[in-house]
Amino acid sequence: MAHWALISGKDTDAIAAALSDVAARLSSAGVTVGGFVQARVVEESGRKHYDVVRLGTGERARISQERPRPAEGSSCTQDFLDEGFNAARRWAAEDAARVEVLVIDGLNKLEAGGEGHGPTLVEALRSKAKVVLLGARDRQLSALMERFVLPEASLVGSLEPPLDAGAVERFTATLVEALSRAGER
Repeated sequence: MAHWALISGKDTDAIAAALSDVAARLSSAGVTVGGFVQARVVEESGRKHYDVVRLGTGERARISQERPRPAEGSSCTQDFLDEGFNAARRWAAEDAARVEVLVIDGLNKLEAGGEGHGPTLVEALRSKAKVVLLGARDRQLSALMERFVLPEASLVGSLEPPLDAGAVERFTATLVEALSRAGER
């Protein structure tokens, strides 16, 4: 199983921004990085949807679209689209074969139930990537750790937005150091 690192918090946009920043800094340090982040898109009409964005290429696929109103008994305003999750899974599988750090963003309630990016995460943790960098909502961490058997002993480091000026730099250095200690660099 790959080592893992985590960026978690309440704000999914802040998590994705931090993941993108860390990925760019790792690449600048000569570390190979792949995977995807999620991006909220607000349309001209004011409706929103979410895309997955592949790191390195900028390819995008829609993973949700806003419902006119939440389903009865649910507070969720999004309908999820299999084709977007399938694209993210394909990208992660392709990237895992060639990168040291694989980014998997958007882990939330859906994934804690084994759906959404859940199958992608299972494959990522078994992949050749040295570190799987996760982006997750903080209120789902316990369920995600239990569901995907994420041992604390394999945790390389964690970060939680909002971030001070040097937090991303220190976190990136921690990841580079972990790769070096493992003799993989």
